[in-house]
Amino acid sequence: MNTNNIGSISIYADHAEFFGISIYTDPINRTDRTEADDTLMCMMHEEQPCIWHTCYSYIAEAIAKSHGEIGFLDVGTGSGVFATLVAKHFPGQNILAIDKNPRAVKRAAENAKRNGVQFNISEEFYSQHTAPAHSCRTIGIYPPYHLYPVEYEMLVPQHARGGWDGQREFKNQLSKVGYHLADNGIIFFNQNCPGNEEGPAFLDYYQQLVGGKPSMTYTEILPRIRMREFLGYVYEGIDRPETREYIEMMCGQYEWNYLVNGIIKADGLGEVSTFIHDYDLKDVDWPYRAKIHNEISLVVEHQLRQQGK
Repeated sequence: MNTNNIGSISIYADHAEFFGISIYTDPINRTDRTEADDTLMCMMHEEQPCIWHTCYSYIAEAIAKSHGEIGFLDVGTGSGVFATLVAKHFPGQNILAIDKNPRAVKRAAENAKRNGVQFNISEEFYSQHTAPAHSCRTIGIYPPYHLYPVEYEMLVPQHARGGWDGQREFKNQLSKVGYHLADNGIIFFNQNCPGNEEGPAFLDYYQQLVGGKPSMTYTEILPRIRMREFLGYVYEGIDRPETREYIEMMCGQYEWNYLVNGIIKADGLGEVSTFIHDYDLKDVDWPYRAKIHNEISLVVEHQLRQQGK
């Protein structure tokens, strides 16, 4: 059970206010993005506030009981929302926020100043050199997971570009976090993940990538949805041969689509469990949620049309 008071949550196109902070970011449908000045992740009721609410108690316990010189490593900080939350709710922690996007680094610094907190910010790709071995009590990862045909790779904004199955960047980050995670430290994550009857696909690979038999517990933010239904929402209003082929390929490999928040703990037990969250989703359901993915698909469609395709 989360003991962090949820308070009021206000979400706008370019900023949000929740849990005592105010964060400015980008709207989801920004069309003037470039690789050097890419769009930051927008704020969504079922994303950042939900992640914080469902993971808060695990973060608090790891910060208090684990040992490591870095209280929080924020991988892909974006607008700096989670670094700001940790700095606000757990004063005095050594926080390192990193992002490869210069726009993100600038915005994270602005949001830190706006909220009266301080943390270290670095423009860099996540690597083994980011932090010393086993130095991080908590690590946050929120890799991109939009589902798209491989032909669209460079048209999808970086904050959504996680590989055709939405798992490439998640696997990439999981392969590094084990080096940085302190004993009994945690990784908290958010993922939209394809899967089958047994559960999300990440259950098949997370232990091998992190190493050391970590345990995992996760919650379904929304009840799982059939892959065909989900992709129907994602590509609504878009009819191209490559999207039709992609939908058939994905539905042939995966029956379900999952949206989850999860915690991985370096405890050596290798246990997997689920829990039911108590976060108030208000009116968020799958059709509403998938509109965000449809907006990304429409941004790609806009670029294709600009190219005369």
